[in-house]
Amino acid sequence: MDTQQPVKILIIDDSAEDRFAYRRYLLQEVEYQYRILEQETGEAGLSLCLQEQPDVILIDFLLPDLDGLEFLSQLQDQIGKNHPPVVMLTGQGDEFVAVQAMKRGAQDYLIKGKTTSEALRLAVKSAIKNARLQQQLQQSQAALEQQLKSERIVTQIAGQIRQSLDLDTILNTTVELVRQFLQTDRVIMFELQPDGNGKVVVESVESGWTPILSTSMYDTCLATSDISSYLQGQATARTDIHNGDIDPCHVNLLAQFQVRANLVVPVLLNVGNNTQELEIDHASSTPQLWGLLIAHECRAPRQWQAMEISLLTQLATQVGIAIQQSQLYQQAQMELLERQQTQQALQVSEERLRLALDAARMGIWDWNILTNQIVWSASLERLFGMEAGEFDGRYETFLNLLHPEDRAQVQKAIARAVEHREPYDIEFRFFCPSGRIRWAVSQGQVFYDQTGRPVRMTGIDLDITARKQAQEALRESEERFRLLSAFAPIGIFQTDGAGHCLYTNPQWQAIAGLSLQESLGDGWARAVHPDDREQVWAEWNRCTQEGSEFSMEFRFLTPQGGTHWVQANAAAIRSQLGEIIGYVGTDQDITARKYAEEALQNALQKLNFHVENSPLGVIEWDSDLRIIRWSESAENIFGWTAQEILGKQMSEWQFIYPEDAAAVSNVVRRILSGDEAQTVCCNRNYAKDGSVVYCEWYNSTLTDESGNLVSVLSLIMDVSERVRLASERDRILQLEQVARSEAERANRVKDEFLAVLSHELRSPLNPILGWSKILKTRKLDANKTTQALEIIERNAQAQAQLIEDLLDVSRILQGKLKLNVSAIDLTTVISSALETVRLAAQAKSIELQPILEVGVWQVSGDATRLQQVFWNFLSNAVKFTPNGGRVEVRLQEVASIAQITVSDTGKGINPEFLPYVFESFRQADSTTTRQFGGLGLGLAIARNIVEMHGGTVMADSLGEGQGATFTVQLPLIQTTKDYGDKKDQGKNFSCAESSSILTGLRVMVVDDEPDSLEFTAFVLEQEGADVIAVSSAEEALRVIQQWQPVLLISDIGMPEMDGYMLIRQIRKLPQDQGGQISAIALTAYASEADCQKALANGFDAHISKPVEPSQLIAVVTKLLKQRV
Repeated sequence: MDTQQPVKILIIDDSAEDRFAYRRYLLQEVEYQYRILEQETGEAGLSLCLQEQPDVILIDFLLPDLDGLEFLSQLQDQIGKNHPPVVMLTGQGDEFVAVQAMKRGAQDYLIKGKTTSEALRLAVKSAIKNARLQQQLQQSQAALEQQLKSERIVTQIAGQIRQSLDLDTILNTTVELVRQFLQTDRVIMFELQPDGNGKVVVESVESGWTPILSTSMYDTCLATSDISSYLQGQATARTDIHNGDIDPCHVNLLAQFQVRANLVVPVLLNVGNNTQELEIDHASSTPQLWGLLIAHECRAPRQWQAMEISLLTQLATQVGIAIQQSQLYQQAQMELLERQQTQQALQVSEERLRLALDAARMGIWDWNILTNQIVWSASLERLFGMEAGEFDGRYETFLNLLHPEDRAQVQKAIARAVEHREPYDIEFRFFCPSGRIRWAVSQGQVFYDQTGRPVRMTGIDLDITARKQAQEALRESEERFRLLSAFAPIGIFQTDGAGHCLYTNPQWQAIAGLSLQESLGDGWARAVHPDDREQVWAEWNRCTQEGSEFSMEFRFLTPQGGTHWVQANAAAIRSQLGEIIGYVGTDQDITARKYAEEALQNALQKLNFHVENSPLGVIEWDSDLRIIRWSESAENIFGWTAQEILGKQMSEWQFIYPEDAAAVSNVVRRILSGDEAQTVCCNRNYAKDGSVVYCEWYNSTLTDESGNLVSVLSLIMDVSERVRLASERDRILQLEQVARSEAERANRVKDEFLAVLSHELRSPLNPILGWSKILKTRKLDANKTTQALEIIERNAQAQAQLIEDLLDVSRILQGKLKLNVSAIDLTTVISSALETVRLAAQAKSIELQPILEVGVWQVSGDATRLQQVFWNFLSNAVKFTPNGGRVEVRLQEVASIAQITVSDTGKGINPEFLPYVFESFRQADSTTTRQFGGLGLGLAIARNIVEMHGGTVMADSLGEGQGATFTVQLPLIQTTKDYGDKKDQGKNFSCAESSSILTGLRVMVVDDEPDSLEFTAFVLEQEGADVIAVSSAEEALRVIQQWQPVLLISDIGMPEMDGYMLIRQIRKLPQDQGGQISAIALTAYASEADCQKALANGFDAHISKPVEPSQLIAVVTKLLKQRV
């Protein structure tokens, strides 16, 4: 709530007269401007609360439909705990209801009959201020929660970037977390292309709004100045696209996507060479604009907060790192894949040209033609896939093993060999027991007896499966070679034994830029680049002469002047005798690979550059954990240079903080054991200058194929500032918790104080009202009447003293308590205080024992206020000391200091309450069953008065039932100056003086309260004055010009025109019409500020209500004497 804006106050009361009075009281307020709303019932008030959202609610406790407690309950149900402050008014003075109302959330509780304009306005202002404090506390808590949430999001995104190279995952997580944090409708990542086009690559959008993922667009309004600001990392926040700040064409573009407000943050990359993006040249040190991180608010305009802009800027930096990290990784992966593919293609081509020959498998057989039995050697059984001894020797068994298509042919060959003595040599197929078909060649010779009868046939079977397969493979290979030569993507050539070219395929011809005829013989050498020709020719001649393989990288120069890098490989073709009969080889175009290797080298250089320039420290350890890399950032973090550290183990210099050594050793153990390939640890390290650095270590291990450790790479982040911020955050949280506890304690104290205040203010009213009623309705004897009046006066004075204590506390809190300083005698002040409590002490048979050392006891101070201090201590001592007890007052000098000690044999003070005894509104017993009354203000006022005199006050007690001691120390002054004149100034005017001045004097009294008006007029008339009493300021203005009074006594708080307005109007009148009349403000506005305000507006004196008749006459007399 802003004091410059009207404060809305809702008054709920079924009494129109009461509502009018409250409105009139509130509109007298000068500190705030009020807008008053009114309702007669609780239900109507609740409905208006939801519509108007008032700042303060004034409600009558008893309404036609709801009471005040029911209203508070429904208000909390409908609005929640943050409902407007409620001030409850009631015609009943029920303390229980007041306490219950406070517990249910009411800010204050006022009694209608006792509620003055000042009390009502004070209660409303207090409610407004308390609501503001609560709102500020909630805003601080919300800001802290937002800051913590922002830090968590940045940490989460940064953690994902460190742990993952999956760019899509990182970008999608970023936009989702940002949208949740900002509570906005859409968050996108927009990638810009060099030609100005762009595309939405990731998006997080709330349901109900049109998704724009993968949407391509071209912003014709994207100006060079916009790009320049983006390249400088500047964010753009637009509260409303329709406010005229941007070009209409850009507004139309955003409107297509339902955008009302947007927040745009550039995503920048650091590039290592000059590039051109969006028609702007960047040097190698200038960032490259990759794209934009954009938040869209579609529902309505939005004011973007600085913290939100800061969060997106931090996240954009992290995203830029992730993009560049992913690009480098993907580039390295592609280059590695291309190399692997090149090597695999080369191996395949070599395997296709290589013929494999296996050793022949052979077995012996012997067939007895006469018995038809066959004997197989073990090797022959293995050839047929049998175990040794498995063949049964039957001729039929052999035939059954043969392939059906070859069986008849074998039988015919055997018959020809036996009958016609033809050579037996045949190839056939047979089945193995496993079902596989194999090939064999069988050769044999028939033996005859003397008669020429065939008796035996012996021979061998040779497994020619491999040969048959080789023949088939050779046929297929020749066919493949023919097809490959014609359609292969690599060049193929063949030469004779001397190295002269016999054949080149079309791809070779295309690479070299020669025709088949031009490449034959030694013509192929013409295609070699002149710078490489001599070296290639020499190496080719060497290989052909030595019969070794040829392998070389060189360049072909095409007829068009282009250059092709080729990898040439050739192998010798040998005869069965091992003689070289020619060469077959390939030329592979490796131009792309060469460029890739060059790019890879450049990428590695860039990577090394970024490692050295990364804000993260980079340390690499060998297998013995000796440092082999120490980046520049590591130097910046720890202070040691690479020359000082390389080759050392961490135990060789003071590096690890002792308390963290065990945790670090555990991480090292896990690394060396191979339990974890990646480890993360947080620990403290020493820097070179001896300072302690808080670090996060991200370690990854590299192992060989056997799992042995090769090296360890550590990335180190200096998180000292984060640790400091976390510590500061914890400290702030602790302070907030302490403040919350103190606020809760203050609320409890307030509740207790309000209950006590209600009791203490209303207790004197009972005898006042009771005896007043008796005096009006019954005739009492003189003694009883005197007793009744004394009781009324005593309780009225007690109530006035309570109010005066409250005003003193207010003055102390505002620093406006004034002292009338003069040189005073402490003995006199203490004696006066003793006299004020002597009767009370005698009533309880309490012995008052003053022990005042003889001497000059002068101090500089206010005698009245110091008497108030000693009276407070003495009255408490008498109050809390049982009948027959003793109260001692001792005055002595201690080190040039006056020390006054008040001790008693009374109730004593609980040790737990002793530290709080001088706090305002604090009482050892604030329950409804307490034995002693009071507001708990006296000791707090006494302490402040003593301290204003430059003194100190202390309290001591051995415990309950053992009495208490209060000690005051005041500085003495060394002077004997007579201050008699100043003392005389405080004397009251005598009755004779007042009578002689007031007799026949015209006095006008103005007050809207009839009782107060009649009382003041009566007192003045008793002193002989001619008094006219009027009840409004308007009537006073009419009378003053006609009647011409000498003195004006006016109230301040009056309807329509108050006392301040009246005196200002009077002072504008000519002197002969009363413009210079003597004027006294007689008012319940009793603060020092009220006094100064009255004097500043034109009154000559200020008297606070209630006022004693003698005090009123004294002030009037003094003023009139000064004006004479």
